[in-house]
Amino acid sequence: MDKNLQSTLHEDRLFPPSDDFAARARIKNREELDALRARAEADHEGFWAGLAREEIDWQTDFSQTLDESNAPHYQWFSDGRLNVSWNCLDRHLAERGDKTALIFEGEQGDTRHISYTELHREVCRFANGL
Repeated sequence: MDKNLQSTLHEDRLFPPSDDFAARARIKNREELDALRARAEADHEGFWAGLAREEIDWQTDFSQTLDESNAPHYQWFSDGRLNVSWNCLDRHLAERGDKTALIFEGEQGDTRHISYTELHREVCRFANGL
């Protein structure tokens, strides 16, 4: 392989976050990240099932995490049911309604911060038009 390309592919710089960002992060340091990775590698199905149950509101819980019966077309949580709109938007309104959900950056350099409440209102307007 070309030496210049090889050197471009090797990246070992670290970009530490600000103290403020790190204080708000779910994973606080490299040790926590390594422990999380080790847990995922030791039991990937259990790891993802746990995260899915902790972080996603299910309308119908899944009974099987990973269906490998039709490999290579794997299916995750195939018998579970959820509402993606609820999980992405609605459930955050009470605590984050006034916080930014999306930042729009137009090609002309214009920006717009859209709150969860504003986004919810627009999504509802669109859904009512369907």
